Amino acid sequence: MFQQQLLLIQLSCWLTLLVSFVAAFGDTKRGDCQAKCGDVSIPYPFGITVGGDDDSRGAGGCSIHGVGYGYSVNCNTSYHPPRPFIGISNNLEILGISETEIHLKTLPDILCYNRSGDLVLNVSSDYMDLFEISFTFSATKNRLFSLGCGSLGFTNGYKRFDQIKSTSSSCISWCDSMEDVNEEACDGGGCCQVSHAKGLKQIEAELIWDPNTTATNLLSFNPCTYTFVADHEQFTFSASSLMSAPDRDIPIAVDWAIGNMTCEESQKDPTTFACQKTTYCNNSDNNPGYRCTCLEGYRGNPYLSPGCTGIGE
Repeated sequence: MFQQQLLLIQLSCWLTLLVSFVAAFGDTKRGDCQAKCGDVSIPYPFGITVGGDDDSRGAGGCSIHGVGYGYSVNCNTSYHPPRPFIGISNNLEILGISETEIHLKTLPDILCYNRSGDLVLNVSSDYMDLFEISFTFSATKNRLFSLGCGSLGFTNGYKRFDQIKSTSSSCISWCDSMEDVNEEACDGGGCCQVSHAKGLKQIEAELIWDPNTTATNLLSFNPCTYTFVADHEQFTFSASSLMSAPDRDIPIAVDWAIGNMTCEESQKDPTTFACQKTTYCNNSDNNPGYRCTCLEGYRGNPYLSPGCTGIGE
């Protein structure tokens, strides 16, 4: 009995040791590289660089180099806690990074009126631009949302592969009373949603609302209306949303990739090819570039040398 207990303790210690030595995707580049900015983890191929200066043009930095821009993160310590941004700009705030996506903070367009019909708040969000980096707004995750009674939300979007092309999408949310508002889904009653085109590099949301053309008691339960583009899996509509502007960060999903070439093209230059040993290269289907994943039965960060490690090793 004692020997069995000892064996179980040894096995538990061995498994704990195994997990600690097998890297996960969330690992940061080794050395003096900072693993987190505030509450946000920064996994390689992204990395925190002092001042947000892009170090992709030279080796030795904490983010990947030689494949373009956008992987260097500026950890702005003027906020408490600090906030991470892509590059030197403070326009693209990072809320989280996964193996396929970055969630960036997006701001809504907002219109608010008092019960006399006077405009008391008018906020227009700036457009979000990804033209300088190898990332694209997710067409599978993001939706244009418009919340309010009789409000029209629409987006102007631009994509660029061989040339810049424009596209747009829109939806109308309606309601004359709270009975018209659907608490279960964003299906038009107080909230509408619509997908946007694939491959967008720039998005700007806009809002049109004239409460004077709707029911006279509208402003008693719907003083504000707003529109934004966000990850539909991260946003839940409720009737209380009609009473005021959102009070939390709204995440928009961005598909990230390595560089702007396919796997086949990138493999021709092993000095810049990002996929390490025992990994598989996947071409991105929403934007130029590729991503790396561990082979089946392996685990780790596929961008960090020496590559993924067999789970049983």
